[in-house]
Amino acid sequence: MQKNGIIFKDNDAVEIPSCHFCNSRDVIKFGKQKNKVQRYQCNTCHKIFNRRYGTLFYKKHLSDDQILQIVYLFLTGYSI
Repeated sequence: MQKNGIIFKDNDAVEIPSCHFCNSRDVIKFGKQKNKVQRYQCNTCHKIFNRRYGTLFYKKHLSDDQILQIVYLFLTGYSI
């Protein structure tokens, strides 16, 4: 899929990430947050995390479209 010159990965082909705390691959989907970000739970250490853990946008209440717009504006030199 392409939107505004940015190429997205297909959401159907999203693989489950490894745990950010213990690096275990034994991870299950664990619902979604209010901003529709997928949550995961590690079956080894029982921690709950999402794909944004460890990024600048981890505890931000922004949609994926808003994040992409911010990154696009930053990379093109426009102010937010």
